[in-house]
Amino acid sequence: MMDANTQLTKNFKYSEFFCKGKQPPTQYEGNIKRVAEELQKLRDYYNKPIIVTSGWRTPEHNKEVGGATNSYHLRG
Repeated sequence: MMDANTQLTKNFKYSEFFCKGKQPPTQYEGNIKRVAEELQKLRDYYNKPIIVTSGWRTPEHNKEVGGATNSYHLRG
């Protein structure tokens, strides 16, 4: 299990992808790392901060916000 403070890239920490303070299941760590790497490319290209407003979601939170039942948010 990855530590919440793990620096995934130069500008993104693992905890930025949490849902309401809950850590994603370990099976989604790879997905989250890949998303962070792609976001880092965008951040480097535009030289502007990117704020993650919704990364991984719990099924309950996904339902609350009206997310699709097969939303990628459920997989990190």
